[in-house]
Amino acid sequence: MPNPITSQPILSLHAHGKLLLSGEYAVLDGALALALPTLPGQSLQVFEQADATGLLQWESINHQGQTWFTGVFQLSDWSCLKASDPDAGRWLQLLGQAARKQHPDWLPHTMSGLKAVTRLEFPNEWGLGSSSTLVSLLAQWANADPQALLNDSFTGSGYDVACATAQGPILYQRNAGRAGFVHIPFTPSFHHQLYFLYLEKKQNSREGIAQYRQQAHAAPDFIQRVSHLSWQLATAPDLSSFSKLLHMHEQLLAQVLHLPPVQQTHFPDFQGTVKSLGAWGGDFALVASPQPSAYIRRYFNEKGYPLLLPYQTLIQIADTETTP
Repeated sequence: MPNPITSQPILSLHAHGKLLLSGEYAVLDGALALALPTLPGQSLQVFEQADATGLLQWESINHQGQTWFTGVFQLSDWSCLKASDPDAGRWLQLLGQAARKQHPDWLPHTMSGLKAVTRLEFPNEWGLGSSSTLVSLLAQWANADPQALLNDSFTGSGYDVACATAQGPILYQRNAGRAGFVHIPFTPSFHHQLYFLYLEKKQNSREGIAQYRQQAHAAPDFIQRVSHLSWQLATAPDLSSFSKLLHMHEQLLAQVLHLPPVQQTHFPDFQGTVKSLGAWGGDFALVASPQPSAYIRRYFNEKGYPLLLPYQTLIQIADTETTP
């Protein structure tokens, strides 16, 4: 067995998780989307490993401090020599090889052995980006293009990878395979009236995308309307305006997806607005309401959804709070 790792890492990196407030599905076809990096994400530390020249040992730790994956990789070609989870090992091998293809001199196989340790800062079932944060961390480590790395290993719009290194809320757009985003000062004065409700159902984003492709067609008018709503949400002056825009967004997507909005199916009598986030039917929903927090918590508890997180629990709030 190799000697223990050195006490101090030679590299420490972090990637934010993500939440998509607007533009779900439509962002795949070029719509403007409002996205928020989350405070919890995933970290990567790299240590020198004695007596293991040419090898990379990998350890992945969940939010409870438990190791859920270990593997050993050959630095010369990133081949997976050993993996506690074969599927995770193959995906890491694919990521490493894609990053090496971009930068052939990254991690020469003659160098000393290494150990990489990742730590997830949120429950995996929350859907905040366990995969996208890992893509970002590998891209940062290899000085690679994260969007190209994403395309080589996964599917999606890429907004989640953009959030991983963003310094705050972004307006994101992908056109003709090229991704771009701008930071926006989205710290609404009514953020204390916004919550994230966990729907307790992990949603597979690839399945959601496939369903969208089967049922929806990206008409230019649809994409333009979603983009306009994203911009309006980012600049809404008050909770009432923001809530009306959320409702309009839900109704528009419902017409295209041929699916009822989550508020209609689960919370029709709620005094406020509930909007799906990401793939419809799972993960988190955004709750906006002028009602006291005691009413809001009691309502969702009685409905069987006890996990309700205040906006500022997941999203960084600026020191000086102003309307956008």
